[in-house]
Amino acid sequence: MTLENLIDHYTKEKNNKPENTKELIGFIRRAYVCGDINIVEYRNLYRELEQYEVILDM
Repeated sequence: MTLENLIDHYTKEKNNKPENTKELIGFIRRAYVCGDINIVEYRNLYRELEQYEVILDM
């Protein structure tokens, strides 16, 4: 799953775009706990979200 796919999936499920990266981190955490994504996908998405957050803070 890519970051773009994650945002699309979030938007479809919540009927709203994420306001910040923390919402997406919570979303992938729930997806991992529920078994919707595996640990490798979780780690990759988490890293991408951390990098994205750093870029936004610049």
